[in-house]
Amino acid sequence: MFASLTGNWREYDEASGITIERDSEGAEALVGANFEFSHLARGEVGVGYLTQSYDDPTLADTSGFATHARVEWFIDPLVTVTASAVREVRDAGVVDAGGYVTNA
Repeated sequence: MFASLTGNWREYDEASGITIERDSEGAEALVGANFEFSHLARGEVGVGYLTQSYDDPTLADTSGFATHARVEWFIDPLVTVTASAVREVRDAGVVDAGGYVTNA
């Protein structure tokens, strides 16, 4: 079993007057478990909550469900199948946008 609390602070160069202020602070809290089923499979699954708050009042803050999971299945000594899932906040690649929640 585990519990994890992670924070971030993102700061960009000063705005030039035409762009928005994309600086932000965020946090992610997860609880979960690591497991291993003999020599056949192992993994880690964590679920929790994420939040990201932007300095610019025109950008909406983001919060919601968070997850990080990874499971490895050892079919035989030479073949491993891996499945993973993650939900997190990422910064947008667009100048006048804050960020978005990604599911992978």
